[in-house]
Amino acid sequence: MMYCVMFSSEEKYRDIILPFTVLRRLDALLVPTKEKVLAPIKPPTARAKPYRI
Repeated sequence: MMYCVMFSSEEKYRDIILPFTVLRRLDALLVPTKEKVLAPIKPPTARAKPYRI
Protein backbone atom coordinates (compact mmCIF):
# COMPACT_ATOMS: atom_id res chain seq x y z
CA MET A 1 0.00 0.00 0.00
CA MET A 2 2.88 2.38 -0.57
CA TYR A 3 0.92 4.18 -3.30
CA CYS A 4 -1.70 5.35 -0.80
CA VAL A 5 0.75 7.92 0.52
CA MET A 6 0.13 10.07 -2.57
CA PHE A 7 -3.42 10.95 -1.56
CA SER A 8 -3.77 13.92 0.70
CA SER A 9 -7.27 13.15 1.92
CA GLU A 10 -9.32 10.07 2.62
CA GLU A 11 -11.98 11.28 0.17
CA LYS A 12 -9.55 11.21 -2.76
CA TYR A 13 -8.31 7.79 -1.69
CA ARG A 14 -11.84 6.35 -1.90
CA ASP A 15 -12.40 7.92 -5.32
CA ILE A 16 -9.43 5.98 -6.67
CA ILE A 17 -9.56 2.70 -4.76
CA LEU A 18 -13.27 1.93 -5.13
CA PRO A 19 -13.32 1.77 -8.96
CA PHE A 20 -10.25 -0.49 -8.98
CA THR A 21 -11.85 -2.77 -6.40
CA VAL A 22 -14.98 -3.07 -8.54
CA LEU A 23 -12.90 -3.81 -11.65
CA ARG A 24 -10.91 -6.48 -9.82
CA ARG A 25 -14.07 -8.20 -8.59
CA LEU A 26 -15.55 -8.17 -12.09
CA ASP A 27 -12.31 -9.59 -13.45
CA ALA A 28 -12.38 -12.40 -10.90
CA LEU A 29 -16.01 -13.14 -11.74
CA LEU A 30 -15.32 -13.39 -15.48
CA VAL A 31 -12.25 -15.67 -15.26
CA PRO A 32 -14.16 -18.82 -16.34
CA THR A 33 -15.25 -17.21 -19.65
CA LYS A 34 -12.07 -15.25 -20.42
CA GLU A 35 -10.62 -17.81 -22.87
CA LYS A 36 -13.90 -18.03 -24.83
CA VAL A 37 -14.10 -14.26 -25.12
CA LEU A 38 -10.48 -13.76 -26.16
CA ALA A 39 -10.33 -16.71 -28.59
CA PRO A 40 -11.75 -14.89 -31.67
CA ILE A 41 -9.50 -11.86 -31.16
CA LYS A 42 -6.36 -11.99 -33.25
CA PRO A 43 -3.19 -10.51 -31.78
CA PRO A 44 -1.85 -7.53 -33.73
CA THR A 45 0.79 -8.45 -36.30
CA ALA A 46 2.77 -5.24 -36.01
CA ARG A 47 2.94 -2.74 -33.21
CA ALA A 48 1.95 0.81 -33.95
CA LYS A 49 4.61 3.42 -33.40
CA PRO A 50 4.08 5.36 -30.17
CA TYR A 51 2.88 8.91 -30.59
CA ARG A 52 5.35 11.45 -29.31
CA ILE A 53 4.85 15.13 -28.80
